[in-house]
Amino acid sequence: MSSWAEVEFSTVDLGDVRRSERLKKVVERMWQAPGASQRGAAEDWAGARGSYRLWKPKAVTAEAILAAHQDQVRDRVRGNRILLHIQDTTELDYSQHKTIKGLGPLSDITRRGLFAHSEYLLQGDGVPLGLWHCHLWVRSDEEHGQSDRRKQQAIEEKESYRWLEASRRACELRALCPKQLVITASDRESDIYESFEEFWQRLRRGEPCAHFIIRCNQDRKITPQAQDLEQHTHIKAAVAAAPVLGTTTLEIRSKQQCKKVKGNRQLTVRTARTAELEIRACEVELVPPRRPQGQKLSPIKVWVVLAKELNPPVGEEAIEWILLTDFKVRTLKKALQILKLYTLRWQIEVFHKVLKSGCQVEAHPPEDVERLRPRLAVQMVIAWRIHYLTLLGRECPDLPADVLFEEWEWKPMAVVFSGKPAPLHSPSLAQMIAWIAKAGGHIGRKGDGPPGPRTIWKGMAKMFAYGELWKALHSPSQEVQRAKQESLDLQV
Repeated sequence: MSSWAEVEFSTVDLGDVRRSERLKKVVERMWQAPGASQRGAAEDWAGARGSYRLWKPKAVTAEAILAAHQDQVRDRVRGNRILLHIQDTTELDYSQHKTIKGLGPLSDITRRGLFAHSEYLLQGDGVPLGLWHCHLWVRSDEEHGQSDRRKQQAIEEKESYRWLEASRRACELRALCPKQLVITASDRESDIYESFEEFWQRLRRGEPCAHFIIRCNQDRKITPQAQDLEQHTHIKAAVAAAPVLGTTTLEIRSKQQCKKVKGNRQLTVRTARTAELEIRACEVELVPPRRPQGQKLSPIKVWVVLAKELNPPVGEEAIEWILLTDFKVRTLKKALQILKLYTLRWQIEVFHKVLKSGCQVEAHPPEDVERLRPRLAVQMVIAWRIHYLTLLGRECPDLPADVLFEEWEWKPMAVVFSGKPAPLHSPSLAQMIAWIAKAGGHIGRKGDGPPGPRTIWKGMAKMFAYGELWKALHSPSQEVQRAKQESLDLQV
């Protein structure tokens, strides 16, 4: 049976067959120790040297590695009625590693690293199918803090252009999957007028285009509607005056975060609660903003969905979401569907958390950016795999565990946690995930909820340790010696 790494990277082309085979072996070792250094993940010194050498050739690029992963993503998207394309940017901070060459400033000029803009594909139920694309870039020192100059630049010259490019790739996905509903969802930073313009231009030309759900960032000007007696001129006022479609409840977790308040960062606290949200929706026509160099944009119609908390706790801000979409939202049912799809955008935040905390991508980098990029691409695929196992166990609990786990992985777990001899047949995926979670510290009480990625990657570390011992005890040589010993015992 082929390992998952052999399948996932079966089409990888690194300019040399031996190099491609080396990559699969390195991935297997990294998978078994996702947070370890290159030396720590290797079986021996020869394996460590092979790993160090792997990232040196020019043919070994992040693009080549992710291209092989994307081939498998294309296979996984088949048969899914809804495909959710979510995108977000994260900082990768290597400030503690002073010797790395080629880094640039992050949000603070004193911090050094690079940025990753990920495009993540989900099924309609939220199970991640993999990375559709990832743009890695280093900001130059000259570009840092030049917000005034950027206002005069065309969209193609700005960093924010990555959001528009990602939306285009979502449309390319729609072209590849003409019978499926492709929706791109993103946070406030993607509230860019050119994205709306691009959508409607594609629609007018009859080209494939993905639907969009974008969280509103700018209170844009709108054309007052004839039926609007108060003649509202901005998005927020118009949707706040729209008829109430109904209410819903949302479970809010406690959270502490630093938010900008009048230009200064302040620590805000959000208490855990069951929030009651009021839902409104309306259609508006956006007034195009002025752009430099005489670029003219068209007025665009979009639907706006507002979900706002009623009666928030004293001293806390009300939960409020304002979403922009091309879907027609005339009923409460449709509005709740839009809100549910947008909440799945959080899965990309989980993916980035697994990448940083589970795979420890900021802890053991190579000595320069060019070698860092391909290794980072491998760690992204591993982070997806951890996330995938976590959620698939919830959504498809009755699948047999051997769909995702090899015999040397599930058999020792069955022995350890059942206290019985290894079974002949694979347990269910739900049972295997439960054992892994227990190994990772999940108690499994009624109020604990399902295990998260952190628990899963901790439990998998123990699973691999048990598995290595199992393979050693059940290797062909050990089996032969055991058979000989049993024969001698019978003779005696």
